[in-house]
Amino acid sequence: MIRTELRKWEEYEQKKEWKEFVNSLSKKDYSLYQTFRGYRGVIVKTDKKIERLNQQIEKLNEDKRGYLKKLTEVNSKIDHLRKQFNLSVSVSPWTKDNKNWYCLGTISRSGYNKVSFNLGNMEKKVRPRLMDYYKTNYPKKKQFNSQDLDSQKGRLNFCEKLNMVLYSYHPQIREHIRKNPKMKSLKKSIDFFFPIP
Repeated sequence: MIRTELRKWEEYEQKKEWKEFVNSLSKKDYSLYQTFRGYRGVIVKTDKKIERLNQQIEKLNEDKRGYLKKLTEVNSKIDHLRKQFNLSVSVSPWTKDNKNWYCLGTISRSGYNKVSFNLGNMEKKVRPRLMDYYKTNYPKKKQFNSQDLDSQKGRLNFCEKLNMVLYSYHPQIREHIRKNPKMKSLKKSIDFFFPIP
């Protein structure tokens, strides 16, 4: 509504008689009219500024669409980096005779074949190595020496604790896979994860 009113005022002000009419106004009306013109001038300037900014925004949006297209193209070329970074390592108890239990593990990455490894016999190899590896770290020794490996619950708990430790080896695993991209299994895994000098 106010836009229509402004246009009406512009029509009046374009007339020659208007100037004479304004000069004959009382001080109060003249002051109000000048105030009106001041606000109107600000609105006109603001509208022009908004128009310029809208043009800039449209240009930026156009540039952004171009960048997004390029970003999508590049993203498809580096998507393998995320797959290489995201990996999981897990071990679980395994046996073939229900007597000797082993810690079998897998390294999984999206889009890649799994890498398997065998830490060895829980009772004869893995636990003794952990006791030696953590010989000065008594909390860790206690953590891996408290399970009854003759029970399913104990074996699962032992592997669960191992999985918590193996999580911290992600950087070393990535580096090893980078150097051995065709690796299907991790040889001497007990030495890789828990080396003894």
